[in-house]
Amino acid sequence: MGQYWKVVNLDKSVTYGGWGKLGEFLFSLPGCIANSLYGGFKLPELDAMILSFKPGKLKIGMRYVLILPETAARSPQETTLLNLPVDVLHEIYSHVDSFVGVVCLSATCQVLWDVGRRSIYRQIAAAAAKYSWAGDRIVCIGDYLEHEDIPDHIFTSEEKTKFLGSTDRLYSYPFDQIGSDGFSLLQFWIHCGVAERLSCIRSENADAVTTPNLLILRNLSRHQYVPESALLHLQAECGIGFGEVVMSRICLSSDPSASIAYRGEIHRGAWAGDRFDVVEDSEALREDTAWLDVGEEVLKEVEAIWKA
Repeated sequence: MGQYWKVVNLDKSVTYGGWGKLGEFLFSLPGCIANSLYGGFKLPELDAMILSFKPGKLKIGMRYVLILPETAARSPQETTLLNLPVDVLHEIYSHVDSFVGVVCLSATCQVLWDVGRRSIYRQIAAAAAKYSWAGDRIVCIGDYLEHEDIPDHIFTSEEKTKFLGSTDRLYSYPFDQIGSDGFSLLQFWIHCGVAERLSCIRSENADAVTTPNLLILRNLSRHQYVPESALLHLQAECGIGFGEVVMSRICLSSDPSASIAYRGEIHRGAWAGDRFDVVEDSEALREDTAWLDVGEEVLKEVEAIWKA
């Protein structure tokens, strides 16, 4: 059958769930890992991220971007909801926990959009913080991993009791699963029938923030780093990013079965259980701690995996 793998955040005790055999996702899914590692980023301001719609204005964008028709005159039959004071409307929004619910309520009319876009922004900001893995311990666990093959540095004595005391294998531990509520932003837009008109949606895990400067992947546990400048040729040639770099070095199992052509010991990941973040290179190495550039060494191994 082959070995199955899952990526786990040990500090938050969460996982993306079982991704299947390593060869089935190593070359396609690690981008979401990179997205979760951006440290210290700032969301755009509210008005830049969640646009306000002013009655009477025609919103025209690029091809495939949603175009809003000119607003019709307000109907004399206003609902009781719209007659409520704004602070009461904000109170109503504070009790809508679902992101989908907030968006759907806000999309009913321009009055509620103007009120609700603030709640949309707050939920996006909260989700960005919740799903950030920057600075957390990350490992990709194979289901053939035996307890005796787990490096000592990964767990404290208390964590060994928590994670290993109740199961025969770490893979079987009941980590909370991200997205287990069944919500997918991409699926939501497809259901609404507008996904093809929103050119900004490229994938479920598209970045919310763009950074103009080159970035650096830091291994905070070992004070090592990989500069994006060293990665550019592999990005262009193979589509390799920081997510692929991390994934190729955090896999941990007792068995080498990985369903890939590479025959090195990828299952004994040198960075398994380490802490990472991605920051702009201008800010990365200002701390007093000495940092070691391991870009050449790491990327040589990553390239060998991809070209095997």
